[in-house]
Amino acid sequence: MSNTQKNTKKEVRIKIKGIHKNINCDIQNVSSGFKNIDCKESTENIVETECSGLYQKIDKQIYIKYVEEIETQVVSNNLLKIDNNINNFKIEIIKKGIVNSKMTFIEKVKTESIYNTPYGKINMIIDTKKIRIKAKENAIFVSIEYDLFMEKEHMSISKIDISIEQL
Repeated sequence: MSNTQKNTKKEVRIKIKGIHKNINCDIQNVSSGFKNIDCKESTENIVETECSGLYQKIDKQIYIKYVEEIETQVVSNNLLKIDNNINNFKIEIIKKGIVNSKMTFIEKVKTESIYNTPYGKINMIIDTKKIRIKAKENAIFVSIEYDLFMEKEHMSISKIDISIEQL
């Protein structure tokens, strides 16, 4: 998404699709507030959400703030940060609400995160395999492939596709 003026805020539409192929089906998936599909019923979870947000570019960093209304009418305030100040892209997804988390993705790097829920904390490790970013005049498309570990146990092979389009 081109941006001729610094710090210009733009309204955008964000579409997020996450696919999680479960590795360990003896443990029930932790719900992020979207659909919680019991692993006994399916070995693949698909999470989709669409909402409006606010895009802002500052130097080589892109910030997208958006509010997500989840099925139960619970609101989650989110920030998607795309940072290109290093050799690799660094992408962060920060969620604040009933569930709090900060997921960091850097290609070929393992990062640690804590997933805070009303029921307790879950330690996560994200092993990012691949990040692809494609920018067009009024849109950005991000694809992240990663393995997710919870409490040191390999839980899923995952992919997130994010589409950000100017309104």
